[in-house]
Amino acid sequence: MRTPNVIRRLSTLALSCMVLLFLFTPALSGAHLSMADTPNVESPTTISADLIYEGFETTDDLNWWSLEKCCNYSIRLDGVYSREDNQSTRFELLRDDPDVSGSRRVELTSIKNGSAPLNSVRWYGVSYYVPSDYGIDPTFEIVSQWHSRPDECNDPCDWGSPPMHINISGNQWKGQFRYDYDGKFENNTPDGVVEFDNALGSVARDQWTDFVFQVRWSQSDVGFLKIWKNGILVYDYQGPIGFNRSGGHHMKVGIYKPSYKYNRDSTTTDKRVLWIDAVRIGDETASYKDVAPRNNDAVPNQGLRYALYGNDTLSGTPIKTGVDATVDWDWGTNAPGAGLPEDGFSMRWEGQVEPRYSETYDFCTASDDGVRLWVDRQQLIDNWTFKSVTEDCGSITLQAGQQYDIKMEYFEATGYAVARLLWSSASQSKEIIPQSQLFADEL
Repeated sequence: MRTPNVIRRLSTLALSCMVLLFLFTPALSGAHLSMADTPNVESPTTISADLIYEGFETTDDLNWWSLEKCCNYSIRLDGVYSREDNQSTRFELLRDDPDVSGSRRVELTSIKNGSAPLNSVRWYGVSYYVPSDYGIDPTFEIVSQWHSRPDECNDPCDWGSPPMHINISGNQWKGQFRYDYDGKFENNTPDGVVEFDNALGSVARDQWTDFVFQVRWSQSDVGFLKIWKNGILVYDYQGPIGFNRSGGHHMKVGIYKPSYKYNRDSTTTDKRVLWIDAVRIGDETASYKDVAPRNNDAVPNQGLRYALYGNDTLSGTPIKTGVDATVDWDWGTNAPGAGLPEDGFSMRWEGQVEPRYSETYDFCTASDDGVRLWVDRQQLIDNWTFKSVTEDCGSITLQAGQQYDIKMEYFEATGYAVARLLWSSASQSKEIIPQSQLFADEL
């Protein structure tokens, strides 16, 4: 596991200037923004190895963002609640606040410094504190969104809906993501919209809720999204995600509540106040630990998470789950454990693998019977057949210190049962992939 990187302290910009730059997305409201409002501010020159941004502790941290707020009370640092260190950022939105960027919002937006281009991988960490007096409202408010500036942006500019957002709806965490292949939204409709449904669970009051996101913004099947809530992987998607726009995708945090301007009779609240802390943005070389809260006791399990099924088709509910330190099994003709079947079972291992060297790796399996293997969501091995112990291999080029998704599927029909996972490269001989280089998805 990598050593935590040095905290990035970004260059100070005058907060009073930033307040004047009410620049960004009308998000779901479809409101308009003048091109003249888009800032032309150079990014800081000090860049951390893994983190693009880390802060929410000082005014300098907030200066990295552009502010969308109406009033002095809208966004401020305070020490009433903090996820880590001494302070967090308090966001307050009133029903009758003046419009900001075409709607009712108090948000920080990272468009100047934190945009992720198409086909890039990003990690995002954010923690929310929802107080006990945060009433249940039938209308939603967005608390994080990832937006994308249209390439064809007239004056004023119609941003449309964001590629992804997280909201509080009633007493549930909700959200959706979208993808569009040309970025133009024919008939104002993207090519695809995917809801998170109930995957994110209910909203807890008077305690911090931690979210970590890993996403590859892509127009093809190599795109993916993973969401961890309080250290548990709760959402895992592969496929297109994001918009085909040259400006990339930037993160926003705060409160945006459309019903405070539109359909005002549908909302039952007059004010929304919550705290946000531990916000981090990591590049493709980052890991879960880099963007998770620093005082988080949960650390990724070393090894791979497995699920064992009482059939040879990986179907139904697993009869056993856990974490294997390595995949190095020779059960012979015995069952894989007490009370488990000797034949006719299947297993799936999932997690991340972290190479030691930047070079091409050969990933190999030794199995009896069938096996399939994916690394970085690319299928390297597909030998889903009845057979005696056979070695299968596939190659892929990886970067040292970066974690890549890995998945191995296996079935045992009858007779001997063997399942092993190995790797080799120009700098290391073939070996069972060691526990030190494997990380389970669940924490």
